[in-house]
Amino acid sequence: MNSSQNQIVQAFNLFQQGRLIEAETLFHTILKRDRKNHDAQHYLGILKVAKGDLDEGLELLRSSLKQPHTFRSYSENYASTLFQAGCYQPAIAFCKNTIAKIGVTESLQYVLACSLLRLEQHVEAISAFLAEAEITADPAYIEHARAVAARAKAMHGIK
Repeated sequence: MNSSQNQIVQAFNLFQQGRLIEAETLFHTILKRDRKNHDAQHYLGILKVAKGDLDEGLELLRSSLKQPHTFRSYSENYASTLFQAGCYQPAIAFCKNTIAKIGVTESLQYVLACSLLRLEQHVEAISAFLAEAEITADPAYIEHARAVAARAKAMHGIK
């Protein structure tokens, strides 16, 4: 592991321990040395969101996605943050684009379904939830999802 990687691990551990100021300082130190350190951008973005600085956090998370090989978890974290911030339309667009680029993940599909539901796009939301259930390959969960979808369709008058 190189020096930057060691510092990222150290900063992440500080973050997990709730030592946010120390973690933030260390992430900033890493980024001063290497402005395009996508890992430091990502984790600092998560830290900023946790501290309530949504705008800067989302910008850092977006920047962390600009690397040639983006970790799926980085995309999932960004989508989840958009959803949790109430940015449902951007979350839908991001999930659809990311699924088209890197393939479907259970997390992206779930955020997509929940965002659609929040915007009362029931037909698409039901379809997305069913697709999310299929990804799990859990027969009991799939059957449950189908039953819930049938009730939701009936409740909303969807054929």
